[in-house]
Amino acid sequence: MLQFLKVITNYLASVHLVALGEAWTVAKKSNLDLAKAETAYHPSCTLKMGVDNMAVVDEKLKVHGLENIRVVDASVMPEITSGNLNAPTLMIAERASNFILNS
Repeated sequence: MLQFLKVITNYLASVHLVALGEAWTVAKKSNLDLAKAETAYHPSCTLKMGVDNMAVVDEKLKVHGLENIRVVDASVMPEITSGNLNAPTLMIAERASNFILNS
């Protein structure tokens, strides 16, 4: 166990954790080339929903400070799903269509 911890500690000392979209990618310090870095994850969870100063959209997906503009995509999800984003995004779109039709 002690040997394992030494190996992990040495490895972590030799890399940077680089945030790319919603994923964390490990890039070697000796060859840090972010221009070629990619992520396999779809962007999501990038807009905060709420009523505070940090929120971008309200509970009906309307962008704060703009009229007739809504965000209807995976960016309004509060957490990354463990599966594909297709079904939850369709559910968000269905809910947004109800908001629009009932406004």
